[in-house]
Amino acid sequence: MKRTIRDFLFLDSPRLYSFCAQLVGSAKMAEFVPHLGQGDGPPEPYVDDELFCRLFGQLSQSIPDVSMAGVNELLPLVRESGLVRVGGVAEIEDYGRIVQFFADFNRLGEAVAHAHTQAERLRGESVDAGSVESRIREKMAKLEPAQVAQTLGLRQDPQTLSDLSFLTELFYPKGFEVVVHPESATGISYRSVVSADRLRLSPSHIRALFGGFSQQEWVVVGQITYIPAVQTERVTLRSQDTHKKEGAEADEGVLMRDPMRAMFRTGRLFDRMFAKSGESVEAMIQPLAIFRETHVDVTL
Repeated sequence: MKRTIRDFLFLDSPRLYSFCAQLVGSAKMAEFVPHLGQGDGPPEPYVDDELFCRLFGQLSQSIPDVSMAGVNELLPLVRESGLVRVGGVAEIEDYGRIVQFFADFNRLGEAVAHAHTQAERLRGESVDAGSVESRIREKMAKLEPAQVAQTLGLRQDPQTLSDLSFLTELFYPKGFEVVVHPESATGISYRSVVSADRLRLSPSHIRALFGGFSQQEWVVVGQITYIPAVQTERVTLRSQDTHKKEGAEADEGVLMRDPMRAMFRTGRLFDRMFAKSGESVEAMIQPLAIFRETHVDVTL
């Protein structure tokens, strides 16, 4: 008999309990997850894994696979807040980690360049003196690490790095995202905004195992919250209509709330600019679970 084993990388247990309780009732939940009413602390992860598999099995007909869907097919799902499933290779984007890179990028580049220079010097000792290759290696060995880093593309403008660090710390200082790229012609990617404290593995462990980009399919089950490339225009138009209305009301006197509301709108504009990609359409997802699937023959 064929069975599917799910290797969970992320599971939002509180939302899982909420969904299940609304479907079966709190009394029935005590049968599924007995630890909830005992105050014995969190359960073993496999308890939540089994509960998710039960829920997913019950609702599988109501959870569409959107891996091949286009924007027009996604918009109704955004409005309905329906659960969806999407699978594909995944990129790991750890914003806390990238801030470290911004701070130390040039230093890191010089360290790599220095190691490269030393390796080239040692390798050059085995090359015939006077050859073109030997002369190139000698020239590289005389350069300062910063110059070698510049040559190798491992040095960036310090002001640019400082600005990128400032923007990341302002908008998403401790963010962790999993971007799934389905094998489809629609070009839509799915960006899962993850609570890092609910990851099954530490971010550093995930980086070590996958190198920041998975070579196998990861599956995300969750709710699409919005599609930046599609919805920004609609929100802007609504804001313009609101501004016209408020402008007419301003004649009645000074409205102190309006400047504050304008700042909120400006802040939302920057938030959406930070989320919008020029490379592809990215649908934002609030994930319930992220996992890999393995299909096995069971003889138990």
